[in-house]
Amino acid sequence: MYKPLNPAFEEHGLFFNPAYMTMKLTKGGPKHVENLRGVVADYDGNVTFSMYAPDAKEVSVSWVDINYQEKPMPLDKKEDGVWSKTYSGVEPGFHYCHFIVDGQPAMNPQAPFGYGSHEVENFFEVPDKEFDDYLVKDVPHCI
Repeated sequence: MYKPLNPAFEEHGLFFNPAYMTMKLTKGGPKHVENLRGVVADYDGNVTFSMYAPDAKEVSVSWVDINYQEKPMPLDKKEDGVWSKTYSGVEPGFHYCHFIVDGQPAMNPQAPFGYGSHEVENFFEVPDKEFDDYLVKDVPHCI
């Protein structure tokens, strides 16, 4: 599905760069390199959670739904040490999410984070098809 550019949700909270990009110095100059994305959400309510935790025995994620319910959902371990799983039917809107590694809360450095609920939190946004005020759009300009 087409996903319009949305800097409001793509940028790192502190540096105004995409949270999933890093700068690598090369002989040809600096280059942006894409990292693992900790959370990827689409307009259909599918959200993929990923976390690099090669030594973990179990990793799960939870988020608060529209009914203010939260329950841990397990992620599956891949051979490269990344835990990942896609969940469907997540409501549009802003969600805090909590990663749990071996029973302990953990911040996911590959996922967006900000300050809310009196602490640093990972978060994600499921876009709402009916609300596009924050999207980058072509607008008429005076000439």
